[in-house]
Amino acid sequence: MEPIIDSLMAEPLYVVIAVLIAGCIVYAIIKKVIKLALFLLIVFGAYLGYLGMNGREIPLDGDGIKDAVLQDVEKAGEKIKKKSSSAIQSIKKEAGEKIKKEAKEIINNEVDQKLSAPKEAAEAPEKKEDAQN
Repeated sequence: MEPIIDSLMAEPLYVVIAVLIAGCIVYAIIKKVIKLALFLLIVFGAYLGYLGMNGREIPLDGDGIKDAVLQDVEKAGEKIKKKSSSAIQSIKKEAGEKIKKEAKEIINNEVDQKLSAPKEAAEAPEKKEDAQN
């Protein structure tokens, strides 16, 4: 590691390049942090707007905000469970109906094939006799 540092310090051009690269990395990190902070600020503002539009009290302390968020998350979780269970039930019902329909079609096709097989077998010798004559 020391030879690398010594060679960097020996050439001023290398130092300038290293400083520029380090500056670009720091700039990119700061830029990402600022974007994240802006996104969180927008989400928080939207949440406060949601609370205000629903007529609920906007908490001013940290514990009040935490409790309000946890309460809303629990409500959302319950709604998701209800919707998902009803969606699963409707999917099961539709799948059951499709399976019954497909099974009936398969059975009907098999029955038709078995019923038509003896007729074809009886007609086959007659066709051979007609062909011979």
